[in-house]
Amino acid sequence: MNRSRKTLFPFLALLAVFGLVAAACGSDGGDEPVAAATTAAPATTAAPATTAAPTTTAAPTTTAAPTTTAAPTTTAAPTTTAAPEPEPEPREYDFSATDDFMQGFVDERGLNGATVIVVDRDDGIVHRADFGEFAPGRISLLGSLGDTFSTGVLMKLHDDGLLDINAPISDAVPWGSGMPDVTVAQLLSHSSGMLGGQASGWYVPYQCANDYTDSLQACGEAIVTTPDDDADLIAPDTAFGWPATGADLQVAGAIAEAVSGKSWAELVDETWVQPCGMDALAYKNPWNEFTLNPVTWGYLSEFGGDPSTLTDTDNPSILGGAYATADDQAALVLMHLRDGMCGDQQVLSAEAIDLMTEDRVARVYGGGNVDFFGKTWGYGMGWVTDRDTGATANGGIWGGGMTLNRDDGYGVVVFLEATFLDGRALSVDSTVLTDSVRDAVMAARAGGTAAPTYDFSAVDAIVEDVVDGNWLNGATAIVVERDAGVIHRLDLGDLAPGRISLLGNMGETFSAGILMKLQDDGLLDIDAPISDAVSWGSGMPDVTVAQLLSHSSGMLGGPTSGLYAPYLCSVGHTGTLQACGEAIVNSPDDDADLIAPDTEHRWPQTGADLQLAGAIAEAASGKSWAELVDETYVQPCGTDTLAYNNPWSQFTFGPTWDYPTGFSGDPSTLAATDNPSILGGAYGTADDVATLVTMFLRDGMCGDQRVLSAEAIDLMTEDRIARVYDGSVVDFFGSTWGQGLGFTIQRETGRAGTGAIWGGGTFIDRDAGVGLVLVLESNFFVGGTLDWNALQDAIVEAVMAARG
Repeated sequence: MNRSRKTLFPFLALLAVFGLVAAACGSDGGDEPVAAATTAAPATTAAPATTAAPTTTAAPTTTAAPTTTAAPTTTAAPTTTAAPEPEPEPREYDFSATDDFMQGFVDERGLNGATVIVVDRDDGIVHRADFGEFAPGRISLLGSLGDTFSTGVLMKLHDDGLLDINAPISDAVPWGSGMPDVTVAQLLSHSSGMLGGQASGWYVPYQCANDYTDSLQACGEAIVTTPDDDADLIAPDTAFGWPATGADLQVAGAIAEAVSGKSWAELVDETWVQPCGMDALAYKNPWNEFTLNPVTWGYLSEFGGDPSTLTDTDNPSILGGAYATADDQAALVLMHLRDGMCGDQQVLSAEAIDLMTEDRVARVYGGGNVDFFGKTWGYGMGWVTDRDTGATANGGIWGGGMTLNRDDGYGVVVFLEATFLDGRALSVDSTVLTDSVRDAVMAARAGGTAAPTYDFSAVDAIVEDVVDGNWLNGATAIVVERDAGVIHRLDLGDLAPGRISLLGNMGETFSAGILMKLQDDGLLDIDAPISDAVSWGSGMPDVTVAQLLSHSSGMLGGPTSGLYAPYLCSVGHTGTLQACGEAIVNSPDDDADLIAPDTEHRWPQTGADLQLAGAIAEAASGKSWAELVDETYVQPCGTDTLAYNNPWSQFTFGPTWDYPTGFSGDPSTLAATDNPSILGGAYGTADDVATLVTMFLRDGMCGDQRVLSAEAIDLMTEDRIARVYDGSVVDFFGSTWGQGLGFTIQRETGRAGTGAIWGGGTFIDRDAGVGLVLVLESNFFVGGTLDWNALQDAIVEAVMAARG
């Protein structure tokens, strides 16, 4: 093939590495780059072409006038017709925060412009803002965003009975016998077993996908039937591998033409243009016609918004050759929100939408799409799943993107002509754009931007009764809500904003989070034997970090463990965390008392199991515990007073384990240590704790910083001991609880929390999106007299009442 390839190879290399959604390349094992889904797209520098005022909502559908009743022939009174229901007031949307952010992003990144469109399932387009050079009607190349449109064409053929996406492609086309085990669903989910990653971009049999001089039929057949890749093919549905040329989708497009008897252009027109009014949408094959910058992989500006600059072709690029307006993309997103309807036209079935937007690679073979930055995404067919947030998205090579929230019924289109790094900065590294859109949509649905009115008088009464009834020095109670943050605060007595308190075992949650962060970062596997992480872990060869964090390691527990010599280094501020962890593991003194892990909940009173976990964290990361606390919480969350020491050998504790008044809110009363108590040595303000409780409600996000993955939060807040070995925790008062990783689980409600040794505690209700921080400086008996169920119920009831 002696064809011009002016920009083919740079394009291949580009697609193999960009960190955006649907056009990602990568593998299950992460050794091949994969695209990360961007949740929306960046904009460019320059003032908006319009004032970026929010688009007014579409007028509500009018109600037909009631049919009049004919006059009766008798003297009986005529039957009256019920008056029509009054029209609902149009919702008022305020997207000023979104527009301000986008204008700043455009200016900061030096972009030529941007368009943002927000759509609502019921109201249609509820906002549009154009920035810089961008204006309504602008046509841009979509790159990998076209993947979603292309997949929809195949799904339409499936709906119409012309194609079975789950049958071998040899059932559809005779040349499909070249890959006899492959299905269209596997092609569309980049799981066909074809060569993926960077190498595929230089792979001759696949290169016709980027050549406008071929025909789609000839190209598809050539890819499937070539023997040149036989040695590189793997079994389908075993790994995610995105051919950088888009060869797998080129095969799917050829199959679409064959089973329908129509050209790709005709299929696009019938599927999208006619029923949805996407008048600008079309496909060509730009990759050998324009120069692609091999360094920045920036937008092909030679296109200039003019499709006539591209040669007509019978071999359009099915993955990356689409061009359209932002309004076309908005119509696509709205169609997905409306279960396949464009206006009164059924374009795709609801079942097709479900299949496209699910995380197919996880369901079918436990796969994942690992991007250049180490983040793992899910993938359906034409849509990516952000496994941290659950968002459904497609992020383009040039920074733009589409997201849809089918549960809440809204979606976003961001139109850009930039780079994939711009898109990542806008929608992966930051949540400001997505948060501002969500806030505006939810506020409009609530009837405006006014904050709900909460009545926490019942909550305050419970806390005041505990303080007064036990002659306590005070209390701080903070209620947080997933979206609004802190929504209530009560300070009593000596406890006031800024007061630093010892947190006792409330800190266990934050300690567990540090271990989970190391797992998120790939530095630790909490389910692997600890001997995989540290050489001295061989002293307990069958124990895992997950077992340590759930007090299920088999180590000696209960009151007697507090007198057990090998564990006492956990409560001494001398020595080092590493030495203490190693001593606990390698001491033979407890051999007779160890039981098999994951058979019983046993909480070492010294916190020896968490001390061991902390030592492993230091070893796996190469950092001190203090550095890990700073990197995990202090820097991203601003929890400036949160730190750890080891107070247990520095203060005197009586038989009721009263709060050490010698601390007096002053960390300098504690000697510096390299052996902090990982279970009970944390101290900080109630505000620090509230910030971290809010982070757990927000699936691991502190502001626009991701601290933990949503999967990590799920693991921490599940009842692990019930799932793994049907275990239980029975407290001093005879109540039975579940246990996760750093959280105790209330089995009646599913709420997660911690009860502190000094009477306070935390709880989160992830379903209700609300949590509590209660700081007391008392003892655990006071905590036992507190009706936690009543307190939690009062909080949830107050929040639900305010929400209406």
